[in-house]
Amino acid sequence: MFSSDDRTLFSAGDDLTIRRWDVETGTESGVFLGHTARIWNLGLSPDGRTLASASQDGAVMLWDAVPRSEPALLPIARLASFAFAPDGQSMTAFEPGNPSSLTRWDVRSGSMLERKPLELSETGASWVVSRDARLLAVADKDGSIEVWDLTTGQARGSLDLEPSREPAAFEFSPDSRFLEVVSMSRKGVWDLKSGRFIQIPRSEWNPDGFAASGELICDFSRDMLGAWDPVTGRTRIGPLKARGVFARVVISLDGRHVITSESSGRSIGIWSAEGLELERRIVGLQGGVGPMALSPDGKTLATVGVYDTVKLWDVAACEELVSFRGFQGPISMMAFSPDGKALATRSAGRAGKPSEFKLWRAVENLAKGDAIQGAETTGLP
Repeated sequence: MFSSDDRTLFSAGDDLTIRRWDVETGTESGVFLGHTARIWNLGLSPDGRTLASASQDGAVMLWDAVPRSEPALLPIARLASFAFAPDGQSMTAFEPGNPSSLTRWDVRSGSMLERKPLELSETGASWVVSRDARLLAVADKDGSIEVWDLTTGQARGSLDLEPSREPAAFEFSPDSRFLEVVSMSRKGVWDLKSGRFIQIPRSEWNPDGFAASGELICDFSRDMLGAWDPVTGRTRIGPLKARGVFARVVISLDGRHVITSESSGRSIGIWSAEGLELERRIVGLQGGVGPMALSPDGKTLATVGVYDTVKLWDVAACEELVSFRGFQGPISMMAFSPDGKALATRSAGRAGKPSEFKLWRAVENLAKGDAIQGAETTGLP
């Protein structure tokens, strides 16, 4: 069924889903989930804002035909790292260059609020912004890491590493006291308060990120999880094994869950961050799992799958909620805002198309499904 302006097409498939398509581009722009039997008929309201569907089991459902949240495309050409403000209302983005710059954006409107130039080294190889958007860490190709205070524009300190072809990977702790560092020569955390570098006590552990408790979650022995507290030195090991080698690991901001994807790309594991126990799994995935992001309350998981598709999952039910398509290329960065109302995605360009940075707003509504009303009726054919 076409919309009145012929720009949108709605289709009902044998997979019990209704899909919305952009006629001009031929790309899918939304999925409606909820029917449990074959869908017989579709209808649009005169104003084009409400879609009605009837299925074989006698169910009639009403849906929002117009997307609640069209993404805002931000004109950021060379995004290296970004972080949302604690209130979720704005976002800070770091763009390397000559000179480098720091921009702040309004999440609701997608407009730029501020731009500040930064006099940084031109040899930077990797960068990360702290969760509170106050600190910036820059790893140079010569093997050193510098931390900058973004509120004052002054350097906070530096750490020397051995030069390497591979840039160091790092992440700030939730309180910005520690910087996780993984390089060819070192694996541990840099205590920004004392200036000390603390080596991980187990050489076979691979850091994956900080939990809300301040512990560093690590994977090891190919299919196990562990946790290390850099303040107390305490280590913990998960009692349960996964079914394959971990490809990616994300930790919820509320500190309750650790999400792992297997290198086979067929399943996602949901672990308890406290007990490091495997609680449940999302199975039946195809084509591998790329970057992942978890909402602050740990209830919604965003994953990148085949054909550069972003999917939102209900963590408790292990069910898919909605999917987004229409990206220019592979998605390399993804994160929820602290209030869970926005999802930021950065996709690399391909075939001469530039990279894109998008803000998907009102995600908490989309994650609940597009259905605005459902009713059981009888007497339908």
